[in-house]
Amino acid sequence: MRFGPVDLIFNPIIDNSWKGVGSLDFAPAARIDYNFSEIWAVALEHYADYGQFRDLAGLRNQQQTLFAVVDYSGEPVNVEAGIGHGFTAGSDGLVLKLMLTRTF
Repeated sequence: MRFGPVDLIFNPIIDNSWKGVGSLDFAPAARIDYNFSEIWAVALEHYADYGQFRDLAGLRNQQQTLFAVVDYSGEPVNVEAGIGHGFTAGSDGLVLKLMLTRTF
């Protein structure tokens, strides 16, 4: 959803380990960003992993990570860089992310 320069994005990811339907994993992601221009944006991103649907993980084993991100969508490549912090025992304490993409 877009509200002027603000985007709200929810991605209900169902991950598959290829071990059958019983091993499907629920790992949703959400993002809110503010677009300063057509090429620059800042965002907060939340990534979670609740475990397999048949046996959802308790809070201690879940992964819950929040990232502060900056995006550049221009030439010659798009750059998304951020720093994240895990909030549960099952999460990494500090995470750095860098994505370089090119649209063809």
